[in-house]
Amino acid sequence: MMKSFRTMRLRLSATSRLSLIADVRPQEMKITDRTLWIVFAVATLSPILALAVKPVHYSFYMFLPATPDTVPERLLLIAADIILVAGFIIALIAAAALARRGLREKRLLRVICPVVVLANPLHQPIFLESLDTHMNYRWRDRAEQMGIVGKTPDEIRHLFGKPSYERTVTPRMIDRSGKVTWQGETYTGWDYHVLPFYWMGSKFQVFFVDGKVSNFEANDD
Repeated sequence: MMKSFRTMRLRLSATSRLSLIADVRPQEMKITDRTLWIVFAVATLSPILALAVKPVHYSFYMFLPATPDTVPERLLLIAADIILVAGFIIALIAAAALARRGLREKRLLRVICPVVVLANPLHQPIFLESLDTHMNYRWRDRAEQMGIVGKTPDEIRHLFGKPSYERTVTPRMIDRSGKVTWQGETYTGWDYHVLPFYWMGSKFQVFFVDGKVSNFEANDD
């Protein structure tokens, strides 16, 4: 009887210890909505800080002009790029978390947060520039294969669709007095944005002279 009583006490003691351990486990940390909104806002506005850090007259993505010559300017450009990319990643994570809660709670403002991040003109080149360049080259290759030089506007519209923008230009040189010193041949240019949702995307251009295609160009910035 005494032995059974001792065994029961040991079992109860072990159970109590396990309960105590379970009670002192660290509770799961929950990020509040306010914290997510602050992180989202700061990360979304991070391009402003990146612009302040970036050397003047140089592009984030080293498109135009080329890489800076001096080491301090190169380091500043690298720092600006890091701020830009890190801000994009953090903003996207925060936006995804807000959108997930928004779907659960049926709040539209939270659901559209990822769209705000992906539509940011300074963030878009991070994930769209390579695709935009690739698509421009594909349009150029298609134009070369079809031999569009000499075709009419109707034929080009049939091949590539309606242009994003049309313009007619007469190139000329004017001196300081306002007198025209040289005037070139009038031409019409059609611009196609191959990725319409890319704010800073390059254009595929088709040029007409006297109603026929005279030339075309891809990746015009």
